[in-house]
Amino acid sequence: MQLILDSYQITPATCALLPTRSFDHQTKVIEEEQILYVKQSPFDVIKHNCLLNGADYAGRIKAITYHLHFKRKVPVAIHPRIHAFPTHRVNSFECIWLFAKQITRTQAKNNHSKIVFKNNITLKLPISNHILIKQTRRCAEVANLYKQIKPTTNPPLQ
Repeated sequence: MQLILDSYQITPATCALLPTRSFDHQTKVIEEEQILYVKQSPFDVIKHNCLLNGADYAGRIKAITYHLHFKRKVPVAIHPRIHAFPTHRVNSFECIWLFAKQITRTQAKNNHSKIVFKNNITLKLPISNHILIKQTRRCAEVANLYKQIKPTTNPPLQ
């Protein structure tokens, strides 16, 4: 019997959040050492984890868009050291969230691509390898942005 969680806390071991077509769960979580199932949708898991780490999803996307000028399929910093990117529009059922630091390589497969995670699990994706590489690079830009941002010592404006 598979364990189904009400919610899920993203960790450095999280590899991917995949949508499922099931009556009792909406997300399949691939971690380094296990597979989990969650009642929340992948996008709800992302939004919930942004809040757990101090900011809402919309605020994080707004900041990333401000600094990096990304318009669509914007990668998100869930935590200063945990970053993910969507494969499709975030509200699309087909959207898979991938955690770039867990990906060791990608391979082109006709109009699809295949990724290999650090734990050697492979995942076939319904996107081109070009899009996958672009999203991985954009996710790295987000990670670099969060390394550069330093808290200001100036008092807030009133």
